[in-house]
Amino acid sequence: MKISQTKDIRSANRLTIIKHILNKKQISRARISEETGLKLTDYRLRGIITFVSDRWQTEYMFLYTADEYEGSIGECSEGVLEWVDKPAVYSLPVWEGDRIFFRLLEQEEPFFSLKLRYKGETLVESILNGGRVDCNDKGV
Repeated sequence: MKISQTKDIRSANRLTIIKHILNKKQISRARISEETGLKLTDYRLRGIITFVSDRWQTEYMFLYTADEYEGSIGECSEGVLEWVDKPAVYSLPVWEGDRIFFRLLEQEEPFFSLKLRYKGETLVESILNGGRVDCNDKGV
């Protein structure tokens, strides 16, 4: 594979994304183990989420769910980890876009692409699998 070097920052981002897609299983397992102390034994990729903001750089998130794991939760340098019952997630202070993909997970959507665009901390646009989603629609 030949990779051309360019000064276009979007090309660099694409290359990074391709690397993550090619190595997503290895990267994800290592990252989860590093941050939680858990070793996932049964998990699947559920969606790709693009976060666009007028304040921060665009970010891409690969969303996984796991059904089986080994180990126990350990210390995390990024905060306190704890198990939260699924219904209780909606009462936590989370971004409005997070509520959309939580609902997609609950509805057992097999795989999805979700783009969330924010102005400040306000969700102004959500696009699911290429179609617009009403940001206020609780049923997605």
